[in-house]
Amino acid sequence: MFRWSIVMTVLVGLGGSAGLGLGGCAKPADLPDTVVRAASTEELAAFRVDLGARFTPEQLEPFDTALVELKLDLMSRGVAAAADRERQAQTDVQGKTVRDAERLGWEARRSRLLGE
Repeated sequence: MFRWSIVMTVLVGLGGSAGLGLGGCAKPADLPDTVVRAASTEELAAFRVDLGARFTPEQLEPFDTALVELKLDLMSRGVAAAADRERQAQTDVQGKTVRDAERLGWEARRSRLLGE
């Protein structure tokens, strides 16, 4: 009887930990490697909410700044309507990693500042 309880304890323990490891839940990507979902304004908003649940505001600040910089660059290039700037910024980052979106934003900032 004692042996059986040890075997059951080990099996339950292994089953519990194996269930956690094999349950189909992949570890979320680190922020820089997360792929941006921005096919629409709603999808980008939902993506940003998801990021806000997983990362701190300080971690997300460069990404948010990059989106603003992309829109400012578009405005300096003559895209007047806010909706058009928003749509173009979404197109620019859709499917890219957060790291690549941040890079695009900083390149847009550099270009805009050099042009001023």
